[in-house]
Amino acid sequence: MTAYVSAYRPGEVRLTVRQLQVLRFMHDFFLQNQQLPPMDRICAHFDWASPNNAQEHINRIVVKGYLTKNVVGKYMFTARALDEFNATQATA
Repeated sequence: MTAYVSAYRPGEVRLTVRQLQVLRFMHDFFLQNQQLPPMDRICAHFDWASPNNAQEHINRIVVKGYLTKNVVGKYMFTARALDEFNATQATA
């Protein structure tokens, strides 16, 4: 798993620690599999009993502008998320 440090920019809505962990897991999974993880994989990784837990975290990440849905309804990283990954990897 890639190590990241959250890059905070004044004036932006920050992710919670858990939301950042979910986003990092999704990014690492994407780098290894060229697709985002299914909800059950996210649940298994975080030991959550219900996919609703994963969906709720993802919904909050979407609202904060780090994920969006493409035209076929699949999640994808936004430029904001990619900037976060690039900034945090540069400081690691």
